[in-house]
Amino acid sequence: MVIDTKNNSIKLGVAEWSLPIDGPWGCRVAADVGLDGVQLDVGDASRGFPLTRKSTQGAWQQAADDAGVELISVAVNALCRHGMNARPDSSDGRLARLAIAAGVSAANDLGLDLVQLPAFEGGFVRTPEERENLADALRFACRLAADVGVTVSSENVLDPDEFREVRERVGADNFRLFFDMQNYVLNRGLDQLLVLDQLFNDVIQTHAKDGVGGRLSSAIVGTGDCRVADQIQLLIDRGYSGWITLENFYDTGPISGGNGEPVADLGIDAAALRRLTDAAVARKPGSVR
Repeated sequence: MVIDTKNNSIKLGVAEWSLPIDGPWGCRVAADVGLDGVQLDVGDASRGFPLTRKSTQGAWQQAADDAGVELISVAVNALCRHGMNARPDSSDGRLARLAIAAGVSAANDLGLDLVQLPAFEGGFVRTPEERENLADALRFACRLAADVGVTVSSENVLDPDEFREVRERVGADNFRLFFDMQNYVLNRGLDQLLVLDQLFNDVIQTHAKDGVGGRLSSAIVGTGDCRVADQIQLLIDRGYSGWITLENFYDTGPISGGNGEPVADLGIDAAALRRLTDAAVARKPGSVR
């Protein structure tokens, strides 16, 4: 679904790793619940970064075409195991750069213009030294990506001052922020709305998930305590144009309804995200209703 008003063009998607079915058939699942696209993961080093293979790329492209959905961007979730927080000359630092190069290559091959580089789990950034290592890895990514016209986005939970520090160290025109609607409060106790407001001009894409009681992905969007509706309203009011991509986990976490069919939970979440986005567009002054 694309919502077009005078000032907004919003598309709704789902992350591949959130889908309750593996592989390119996820494009059909996304289409069946009314979403517009799927964000892909390049995969792990232990499997040779599957999305860099022409056969894998072709399967996803064919599935997307058949389902009538788009491929959104390429995430490098291997960085949650071999983090950008590591020294560049360490084993993890070298593996992180291999993973980054794989993600940039896959995005370019697929004709996509964005890679998403997360800094969570094993890649979580806590200290000034780790922020310096993160900036070094992101500079490397931006140099590679600039050569093929790809933008690099960092998904992290740095506070606004810390992010601006890293942005200055990266010093690249093709560097942006990938914003998540639960991670800041979940991992750092930060005010989601305040962070989004202060860093809005850096945001290029967003993940939508929600939760209650400090639990990851434990609520349908808009029903938890992360103020997802307010975040979507802020995005729309400030003129955001782009993807809002679901990243709740429908078959592994507390969001599961226990009904044995997590695709149904995805459908409920997709409908909720659509309602929140429609309502935000309708409330924006000057919107076409």
